[in-house]
Amino acid sequence: MIPGLVSIVICAYNNWPDVEMTIESALHQSYQPLDVIVVDNSSTDRTPEEVPKRFGHRVRYIRQPNRECAGAYNAGFEVARGEFIQFVDGDDVLAPNKIERQVEVFRANPELDIVYGDVRKFQSM
Repeated sequence: MIPGLVSIVICAYNNWPDVEMTIESALHQSYQPLDVIVVDNSSTDRTPEEVPKRFGHRVRYIRQPNRECAGAYNAGFEVARGEFIQFVDGDDVLAPNKIERQVEVFRANPELDIVYGDVRKFQSM
């Protein structure tokens, strides 16, 4: 565990191109340092080709047999190095300051185990 580091674990399964937005939203957080892990549950779309090609060393890409979301989150958790963990589905987008605001709450309230916020729904074309 690396103090202050936030590991963002993204569960991907046939989400291309939406998972691209998810990854971008994770990489462009106002908070640093970040460890972005994409766990691909054997996608049959463009995910296996596009994620390594577009994001290279900026994310850790793990491809595994489909173990559903829980299996992807567990695989990401096993390799995560962060003091804090953020799980996110491959069709969700994080607000640019989400991680920063949550870490601030954790720092101000060290007795907390979990912090969450509101959700807004949108749909891509």
